[in-house]
Amino acid sequence: MIDEKEIRKAAAGKFNVGGLVNTVERIAFKEGVEWFKHAIWHDTSETPEEGKQILYTATEGGEIVDVKVTTTALYDFIPWNEVVRDFNISKWCYIEDLLPKGGEK
Repeated sequence: MIDEKEIRKAAAGKFNVGGLVNTVERIAFKEGVEWFKHAIWHDTSETPEEGKQILYTATEGGEIVDVKVTTTALYDFIPWNEVVRDFNISKWCYIEDLLPKGGEK
C-alpha cells in the first residue's frame, strides 16, 4: 500500500528541499498521487474493453470481500451488468493503468 510516508519520500526525492516553490511542488505531487489513486477506478456502469485485464473489487454490505484480476471477455455472451450483479463488483480498473509503461520498475 502506498502510504503517506512513501508519498512524502517520493516527493522529496523529486524536488530540491527548501523554498516556497519546492513546497508547492511537493504538495502538488502528493495531491496528484491521491487523485490518481481514485481516478484509476471505473464505475460498474462502464463496461471494460474486451480482452483487457482488469482488477475488480467485490463488496458485500459495503465492505470489500474479494479482489480479483481477470481478462475481460465478450459481454454479448453474458452482459456486463449481469457479471457485476453475479460477482458483486463494486468498481474496477485496468491493470495497465497500474503498471509502469514499458515494463520498467
